[in-house]
Amino acid sequence: MRRIAAITSRIKTVAKYWRWVLLLLVVAPEVQAHRSSDAWLQLTVTNRSVTLQLDLALKDLEGVLGLDTSDDGKLTWADLRRREPDLNDYVTRRLTLTNASERLILVPEPLRLVNHEEVVCASLLFTTEAVAPLTQLTLTYRCLFDLDPQHRALINVQWSGARVADVTAPGTDQLLAAESFTGLLSPASPSVNLVAPSGRSGGGSEASRGLAQFFVEGVHHIWSGYDHLLFLAALLLPAVLRRSGADWQPVERFRDAWMVVLKVVTAFTLAHSLTLALAALGLARPPSRLIESAIAASVVYAAVRNLWPARPGPMDAPTRPPTTRRVITIPFAFGLIHGFGFANALGELGLTGTALAAPLVGFNLGVETGQLAAVAVFLPAAFALRRTSFYRRGVLPVGSGLIAVTATAWLVDRAFELRFMPF
Repeated sequence: MRRIAAITSRIKTVAKYWRWVLLLLVVAPEVQAHRSSDAWLQLTVTNRSVTLQLDLALKDLEGVLGLDTSDDGKLTWADLRRREPDLNDYVTRRLTLTNASERLILVPEPLRLVNHEEVVCASLLFTTEAVAPLTQLTLTYRCLFDLDPQHRALINVQWSGARVADVTAPGTDQLLAAESFTGLLSPASPSVNLVAPSGRSGGGSEASRGLAQFFVEGVHHIWSGYDHLLFLAALLLPAVLRRSGADWQPVERFRDAWMVVLKVVTAFTLAHSLTLALAALGLARPPSRLIESAIAASVVYAAVRNLWPARPGPMDAPTRPPTTRRVITIPFAFGLIHGFGFANALGELGLTGTALAAPLVGFNLGVETGQLAAVAVFLPAAFALRRTSFYRRGVLPVGSGLIAVTATAWLVDRAFELRFMPF
């Protein structure tokens, strides 16, 4: 009977704030009414030629060009072939490649279809020849940025046996081993300068620049990734409270809340790093549909556990000091899942070993920096409000309930590929 009474009381509390829930459900889709998209860009550079392959998702191109010429809701290969000149024109107007001051002319090859992370993409292949030896390339990419601010292009450049002037012996050429660069293009950073390996620099500046780009993207991933933010919020909401019977009570010291948060963030970081390492070594590559569904399920679980104080959760501060094992189990387990999300996208570039490890490390560092920034903003404010009924009876149950509802919709949408969620 006590359990039934506690559940009834919790439902009444949530009902008191139904207006908040309704407002957030209306406003949330307007914050980002689209799905983020990726493109894959690969360049192979030799002495005077470049082969460039750009893979763009058909769903993104359909939104830009209206590829379904028959207007029957079914995109066929015949539709694509009819619009192939328009596809090439769209890309060449938004993608430029220069060698020093020479603008390179991109010559299109026949269109192909490829799959990336279970996404069907149009693969556009271009070749170009330069008058002078290729020593300093500048690539500028602006496809889809005007329609999707979250769009990103993953770029991989291979300098394949490029002959460049040997600065130690003017007038002679030196055959250099292939070197590579991996980076990321975004609306804030749509261009990249690529310098041919000279035998002395070893491409170090390009590598560090690529690492910095993925670090920035990791921070951006946290602040724009709703599923990751909501999972973090579900873990943080009860951090300033302790479970007492069937109710919540405020913690007495900030240190009590901070130590629990520190353990959870550390566990999540270690798990996240582990799966990124597995992906970098090619030891694990789960299907993206399975991973995205599992991420949604983890958010549901973390949020639902906040609604019943009588059942200990991963982020509670109970009357007795929580054991480390109890505090870190759930964040660690779900951190393993979350870590595969971006690693799968990078793996589609065909990178292995250190070529994949460096971007993953930079991205992971950015993710953890963004995560700690979110904690630094949220925890002091929550601690200041922890004694108020507004927080214990309003923010915690309503926030957790809204997170659970949103994540459940994600789970259904991702598991069955219904595509009804706008973000």
